[in-house]
Amino acid sequence: MKNKFDPYEFKHMEINGVPIFYKNLPWVRDCVHIRIIMRVGARHDPNGKEGLAHFFEHLPFDGCEGYPSFKHIDQFDRHTLIDTLNAYTSAEKTVYYCKVLPENLKEALRFLKRFIFRPLMESNEVERERGVITQEFWRKYHHKKAATLTKECCRDCYHDHSLGRADSALGWAETITAITCDDLVTFHPRYYIKEHLRLVLVGNMQSDEIKISTEEFFDELPNGEALSQVKPTTTWPNPTKPGCTMSHKKDFATGEGAIPEHTDFTITR
Repeated sequence: MKNKFDPYEFKHMEINGVPIFYKNLPWVRDCVHIRIIMRVGARHDPNGKEGLAHFFEHLPFDGCEGYPSFKHIDQFDRHTLIDTLNAYTSAEKTVYYCKVLPENLKEALRFLKRFIFRPLMESNEVERERGVITQEFWRKYHHKKAATLTKECCRDCYHDHSLGRADSALGWAETITAITCDDLVTFHPRYYIKEHLRLVLVGNMQSDEIKISTEEFFDELPNGEALSQVKPTTTWPNPTKPGCTMSHKKDFATGEGAIPEHTDFTITR
């Protein structure tokens, strides 16, 4: 019997040229889930400034137009967004998400517009966040040898592809240090534009309600030149030499006469 509820099927509309994907769930009456997706991520970091997109993700939480400090952001989050405001960065996108009572959807989107498109980016907060992100980096890699090994593996797997420049959106310890306030100020208007924006809403709401609630959010958004999308790779050049040779006897402690005695490994992706 065909499943009547498909969790991956969303309805779609556009307002002011921005796609909205929404799912009406009549039984979800207590909140609306909001996802604001900016189609810019770690892949778009400049060489030597890996971690820039993730670094910027932190800054709106330190203050924006109308909410000039972390304290003001936190108060709005607790009182209106049910203490759910958060974000993450991947290779291809940066996502800001939260939940809100249905009657507060318009107010929440009014706040999120300022939060994402009008952050203050004060220099003292940039330095504070650098410390936070550096701690996050060392919690992931623990020590320099582990980070160096991971970097070498990334280059072996991805070669000259942009994904080989970093293992995650964090970047590397030295590139986090290299990011400046000017880099962040330049990055924001270049990539945080309506051409890169996608809005996702899930809850008990119809298209007419969404249009009314989002009207102010989509008014006078910054615009610019959209990034070209990456074309899927259809072929991959076969390396002519193995990446490394391992001995079953030496590396895996097998007995004499292990077959095969040696194995060539070619690392690719």
